[in-house]
Amino acid sequence: VRATAQIPDEEADIHFSSQYRHITGAHGSLIPDFIGRFESLADDFSRVLARLDLTKMSLPHQMKTEHQHYSAYYTDETRALVRGRYATDIELFGYTFQNRSGDPVKLPVPRA
Repeated sequence: VRATAQIPDEEADIHFSSQYRHITGAHGSLIPDFIGRFESLADDFSRVLARLDLTKMSLPHQMKTEHQHYSAYYTDETRALVRGRYATDIELFGYTFQNRSGDPVKLPVPRA
């Protein structure tokens, strides 16, 4: 996290660059009219199928891995680094940091 937080988007691998850069126009406006989320992939996929008037189909989950809730992998310091590095993504996509129960986590105010 520390290393990634220091890499500017212009130099970052596509997997680590801010996602807003791939879906916004020159003036920051969203290009797509719908953005699905992995967290609600099945529902979002059904919504896209309905919008395109396509037959319902299943979306298999392949290569699934077992892991802890993402919050188990972060400390207050690394959460703050992620918040700073991906602030635009977090705001644009309406994300919040959560604990293992799914409750919001209040983050410390970043230092100037």
